[in-house]
Order: sequence, then C-alpha cells, then structure tokens
Amino acid sequence: TEVIEVMAVSPKADWLACGEGNAGIKMIPVNGEGTQYELRGHSGSIKSLIFSFDGKSLYSAALDGKVLKWDLAARTSIDVSSGMMQITSIDLSSDGKYLAGMSNEGKALVWNPDEKSDNFRIESAGKTIRSIRFKPAEERIAVGYNDGTIELWDIATRKITSEFTAHNVAVNDIQFNSRHPQMATAGGDGTLKLW
Repeated sequence: TEVIEVMAVSPKADWLACGEGNAGIKMIPVNGEGTQYELRGHSGSIKSLIFSFDGKSLYSAALDGKVLKWDLAARTSIDVSSGMMQITSIDLSSDGKYLAGMSNEGKALVWNPDEKSDNFRIESAGKTIRSIRFKPAEERIAVGYNDGTIELWDIATRKITSEFTAHNVAVNDIQFNSRHPQMATAGGDGTLKLW
C-alpha cells in the first residue's frame, strides 16, 4: 500500500531494496531464497539507495537528511552522515571508500565516513547541482548542473580536471559504463547522450 520512491538491486541480483514514502525500506528476495523484511531508521521518505559492491551493506538517504549504512546480515544501521549538510541523494565509489551526496539545495559533498577530515564540498556560484556520479575504478566524480554543464573532479586533488557543456538545460542524470570508457547523460530537454 506504500508508494515506492526508489529501488536498488543487489550486486548478485538476489535482493531488491525498495525505499518507501513512509520512511521504510522493504527488502524483497528476487530469487525466492530468503524472506521479505523491512528496515526502519529514517524519519522521512527514502530518496536514494545503493548497495555496497560486495552486497553486504546498503546505504540509504532520505528527506530527514541522514545517510545510513545498513548491515544486511544483522539488519542494523549506523549513521554515516557527514554532519556538514542534509543529504537526500547518494553515490558510492567503487572501492567503497567515499560517499558523494547531494542536498535538496543543489550542493554536493564528497566524504569518507571513516575519516571525518577527508571530505570536501562541491558547489559553483549561480549553479545548482542536479546529478552526481562516481566513475568506476577511478577516484573521479562527474557533477551535472542545472545549466547543462558537467564537471569531472579528481577526488585526491579536489580539483576540476574537465568541464564541458553536455546539454542546453539541466543534466538530470549521469551513468558510467563499467566495462567501456563511456558516460551517458540525460538532459531536461529529453535528450540522451553517450560520451
């Protein structure tokens, strides 16, 4: 009976995580092994879900601004929020070291939950961030703005390595191909581009 806001599939495709409007996360076994259960820890609608690459953890972000890391075996969570801003959308680096989060105000933060000093903000005057995505197997991140611009950042140096106009309007989403050096972008003008 609840509205599903967001979904994620585990790396082995054996679990489907469904973020609900009532702040719950429904875990559904896809292959028929296991029993459906619910995770509760947020106080706002779930807006982002991502599994760790080993499938043992699930990260969630909600309208309450918190980021939780779930131990799926124990069905418990710890708060891995940075405390620097309220995050509603997240991505995870392929080595699992960094989280990238975006706020409703269009600002972004990259942080290491284990090292509180290892974090930095991404924001550009007069622009609003609409999408953020780690590049697989590299310490780089792509940031899409409301004006159609995309910036590629080096996490180690915390500097922009490339900037280009991808669309004439907002960049709604960015996805990387994990097998080939390609990036796909979706613009608010209804176009999809492969880079």
